[in-house]
Amino acid sequence: MISNKSTLLLVTAAVAYIATAAFIVYHVSMVFYDKGEQATQNELRNKVMLIKATIESKLYKELHAIDRLANIVSSDPDKALENWGPVATNVLKKTFYVRNLALAPNDVVTRVFPLEANNKAIGLDYRTKPKQYAGVLAAKEDGFIHITEPVNLVQGGQGILVHFPIYLDYPDNNRYWGVLSIVLDHQRLLMDSKIAHLQDTFILVSSPNQSELFSFGHAHLKASTPASVLEISIPHNSWQLQVYAKPAGAFNSMFYVAVVSGAIISTLVFVILLLLLINYMKARSAALHDPLTNLPNRRFLHEYSAQLDSTQLPPSYAVVCIDLDKFKEANDSYGHACGDAILKEVAWRIKNCIRSSDIAIRYGGDEFLILLTRVTLKSEIPDVVNKIEHAIEAEPIVWDGHNITIPTSIGFADSSEGSNVEATIHLADKRMYENKQR
Repeated sequence: MISNKSTLLLVTAAVAYIATAAFIVYHVSMVFYDKGEQATQNELRNKVMLIKATIESKLYKELHAIDRLANIVSSDPDKALENWGPVATNVLKKTFYVRNLALAPNDVVTRVFPLEANNKAIGLDYRTKPKQYAGVLAAKEDGFIHITEPVNLVQGGQGILVHFPIYLDYPDNNRYWGVLSIVLDHQRLLMDSKIAHLQDTFILVSSPNQSELFSFGHAHLKASTPASVLEISIPHNSWQLQVYAKPAGAFNSMFYVAVVSGAIISTLVFVILLLLLINYMKARSAALHDPLTNLPNRRFLHEYSAQLDSTQLPPSYAVVCIDLDKFKEANDSYGHACGDAILKEVAWRIKNCIRSSDIAIRYGGDEFLILLTRVTLKSEIPDVVNKIEHAIEAEPIVWDGHNITIPTSIGFADSSEGSNVEATIHLADKRMYENKQR
């Protein structure tokens, strides 16, 4: 039997273990969570870097094809104008994201390809379109390719223009002839760069002036901080690639694996430790209690006495020793079963007439010992002894139709009469035997 004190200790230990295990599992799981988040971020960044490289590769491949056409025009402008159709057709076959071409000697468009749906651009003087002319001027002044912001097109809609300045005296670039321009299908170029493969994200590509060139995905994620920001290299400038990802609110799989694993391991360890502790406490309780009467035994008394004697200011107490007279006769006459029943009944009667703070002990054989704790008045001890004696002797014990009366011999002593618990017990035991001899 496990005492209330042991049960409380067991519950306290269990609560402490559960709290400690939960703390450890949580923090270990958070380590895995952080690692998982870091791995997710690294994976996302690697994908974004691959997308950036793909965009740049596709863009420069297109620009390289058009730059070859610009070289053809600069080497012989008249021939290029004369053979514009075949030359433009041949160039467009090598591109994927050029919607149309325009050739503008002295910044006035005289050739477009394909002509269908773009004929409104014929005769366009860039100088009359400030936004478009700004790009032409930038290309002319830099002597290099210039990619514009999105502009309104004469033929309708919006687009990004790429201007290739044509000089007749390259590389001195003093004799400006005009400009070769293309409308770049940047939307399709960006979409073909595997941007759609980024799930649960919002992708935003902006021009140097922060104009939106392209967006894709879950727009509500834009309210958060970008998970990745990279610069896409374009001639003499850059586009900005921003990727917004879901916030790290949902725990990743590594976190759940760590939590579940930790919980299972902690539970198994807890169950094993609990079983070991319960078995230990049961074994210890059995070692300190009499199996017949379930009262504490002599070993318990020895440990308790040592604790009491080690106290600097031990409380006052009294020891009552009880011997069951004529128990041997009853045991021999009616058998051991009767003797066991008598001992159990006497133990029950003793426990019922003492306080919960007092301790009834089976001292051995037919002897019992009672520790009366917290004795304030010595004059009360005889009253308690008389009460115990009356409880044992007043009513006979019924066994198999026989009324068995068990007289007792009792001796007692208080703590002031002995130097320690053992001495007090010895004195009470001596007085009990003196009473027995009378």
